[in-house]
Amino acid sequence: MYLREKVTPIVCDGNPKSRRTRQKRDTADDLKDGVNDWFTDRPIKWMLYNTIVGFDKSTMENIIANALNKWTAVSSLSFEKAAPNTNRDDVNLKIRVSGPSETDEDFPAQTDGSWIAANASWGPGISQIWVPVEKKIYSAHVKFNNTSTGPNNWNVHQIHNVFLHEVGHALKLGHTLNDDAIMARLMAGGGGNQDLQLRNEDIARIQRYYKPFLF
Repeated sequence: MYLREKVTPIVCDGNPKSRRTRQKRDTADDLKDGVNDWFTDRPIKWMLYNTIVGFDKSTMENIIANALNKWTAVSSLSFEKAAPNTNRDDVNLKIRVSGPSETDEDFPAQTDGSWIAANASWGPGISQIWVPVEKKIYSAHVKFNNTSTGPNNWNVHQIHNVFLHEVGHALKLGHTLNDDAIMARLMAGGGGNQDLQLRNEDIARIQRYYKPFLF
C-alpha cells in the first residue's frame, strides 16, 4: 500500500503472485482473489509483534481489533488476539512492523513522492495438507513500513485504514476497480482523517467466501 505525499492517496502494492514484485501492480492480476479459504469454525488467532514508533502496543492492538471487528460483523469470520506465549505456528495472522533501523527489500524508496505503507499475503498459506483439518497450519501476514522509506506521519486513522485494507488481502480478497471500496487500489485522501468503513462491494465480496452464520 502506497501513501503519496501532499495529497496522500493510498495505493496498495499487493500482488497475488508475489508480494515482492511490483511490475504487475497495474495488471488484472491484482484484481484476482486468493486461492485458499480460512476456517470459520474457530477464531483466527492474531498477534502484533512490534509497533510503529510513537505508538504503544496496547494502542496498536486496539486499532487492529477495531478493524478486524468490521470484517467479523459482515462475515462468518472471527478473530482472537493470541496469548503472549503462543507458539508461532499457532498464530494465524502475524502482524509486524519493519522499523527505522531496518532495510527491507519489500519497501524500496520511491521516486514519485509516495511511500509504500504496508503489504500483506494474499489469503492464508496452508501447510501440512495431508493431515486432519484441525492440525493444518494456516498462516498470513500484514507488515507495516516504518523504515526510512515509509510514511513519517502515521496517525491512528491511517493505521486503521491501511490495516483494514491489507487484512482484506490476508482474508483472500484482491483489488477492485471501484474507487469507493476499501479494497480499491487507491484510497482517496489517504484515509488519515477518520476511520473508514467497509463499503457494500467489500461486504458482498467477503460474503462470497464467508457468509454470515444464520441464527
